[in-house]
Amino acid sequence: MRAKDFRNQAWEMLKKRNYWMFFLISLVFVLATGASSFIVLFVVGAMMVGHSLVYLRAFRGEDPKLETMFQPFATSYVNTLVAAVLTFVFVFLWSLLLIIPGIIKSYAYSMTKYILADNPELDGYEAMKQSEHLMVGNKWRLFCLQFSFIGWIILSVFTLGFGFFFLVPYMTAAETAFYLDLINEKVDENKIIEEIEVVEL
Repeated sequence: MRAKDFRNQAWEMLKKRNYWMFFLISLVFVLATGASSFIVLFVVGAMMVGHSLVYLRAFRGEDPKLETMFQPFATSYVNTLVAAVLTFVFVFLWSLLLIIPGIIKSYAYSMTKYILADNPELDGYEAMKQSEHLMVGNKWRLFCLQFSFIGWIILSVFTLGFGFFFLVPYMTAAETAFYLDLINEKVDENKIIEEIEVVEL
C-alpha cells in the first residue's frame, strides 16, 4: 500500500475512536519523554511501547484509554528498557561511521515498540531483531510515509511547535497502520467507515 492509504486508515480510525483522547495521550507522551535526559533513560522505552499499544488496540476495535499507555511499566518494563538502551547504543555507534548508516539502523529498529506492545514477554534484543527482519525492503516505504507529512510538519513549525501536538496522533496512527500491514494484519477500512456511520446516526 502507498503512504496515502496508511494516512486514510489513520484518519478514519482517529475519527471513530475519539481524536481528543489520542491528543491527550500524545501530549502526555511528548511531555513525559521530553522532560529530562535522566528521566528519559528510564521511561522512554515503556512510554513508547505504551503509546504504540494504545494505537494498536484502537485499530483492533478498542477506544483509547490513558492508562493503557502505562501498562508496559507493569508488564514488560525490563524488556522495554533493554530495547530502548540497545537501540540508542547501536544507532549511536552506526552514526559514528556516517550519519546515513545511523539513520538506516534507526529505521531498522523502528517497529520494535510495536513488536513489544504485541509481545510484552519478548526479550528486548529479540524484538529489535524481529523489527530488523520486518523492515528488510520496507525502510524506504516508511520514509516515504513520514515524508508525506512534510506539509503538516512545516505548518506545525510555523505554530512554534504547538501544532505538533495535533499532528502526532495522525502520524502515529499512520505508522501503526504501516506496522499492521507489515505483519499482514488487515485493517478493515470498510468496517471502520460503517462503524463511524452507525455512531453518526
